[in-house]
Amino acid sequence: MRKEKSMKEAEKNLVNNLVIFAPIRNTFNEAATNAKNGVPGLGDEDQRQLYELCIEAMRSIDDYIGRLCDEVQGEDAEDEEMPSNVALIGTLEPGLTVKIGGIEVDILDMDVKDIAGDRGVLVLAHDVLFQKAFDEDNCNNWTKSSLRKYLNGEWLDNLKKSVPGENILPFKRDLTSDDGLDDYGTCDDFISLISCDEYRKYRKYIPNKSDWWWTLTAYSTPYSGYSHDARRVDTGGSLDNGSAYYGDRGVAPAFLLLPDTLVEIA
Repeated sequence: MRKEKSMKEAEKNLVNNLVIFAPIRNTFNEAATNAKNGVPGLGDEDQRQLYELCIEAMRSIDDYIGRLCDEVQGEDAEDEEMPSNVALIGTLEPGLTVKIGGIEVDILDMDVKDIAGDRGVLVLAHDVLFQKAFDEDNCNNWTKSSLRKYLNGEWLDNLKKSVPGENILPFKRDLTSDDGLDDYGTCDDFISLISCDEYRKYRKYIPNKSDWWWTLTAYSTPYSGYSHDARRVDTGGSLDNGSAYYGDRGVAPAFLLLPDTLVEIA
């Protein structure tokens, strides 16, 4: 019983430290990348020193998190090493493709204060997973979407069979239409689609997909005479429109994971 309690305390300590250090490590990584590419106003020697300091800081964080992971594994696992292709998602970097629950996803962001407070890692399916209508009644309002109901019902239930349910976090969705109307407001999802604004923000981390796929963004709203068209991304990466009732359109789910979620590096 004492050992079980100690293990739970170690797990809690690991989660708390991941929440703290994951965004800090991401900041150091961005600073290192900037220093490597060149920072205006800094000389070559200063940029080199900044780069080395950032790399050393990230190594220190990785070593510390690694020691906490060892504590979670416990004494019985002292002689066992975690597979080299398995990691806690909070220790990785945006742009990396990982696998969870048999699904390949791309890490988009670890700084999610605007959609979920101070914790969570936003991921997007690496490719189209299936085809489905945005809404079977041809409505472009995501809150009324039949696809939203399916993703946050049956699809989420299936994901929980291979991913602990407590590791999947709710997050805020901004339903502003592509022409800037906020008639549709916001909502909270466990499983969602990304918006057009998020697509533009994270485009460098999102590879082109094998089929075109829905965003949750409406082309416009009934205020401007549009209640059916939703925005989509084509196979070349550009944005276009499609009527919401089309059922042969691709779906790339997006969701938010706890930083201590174990993933396989694809």
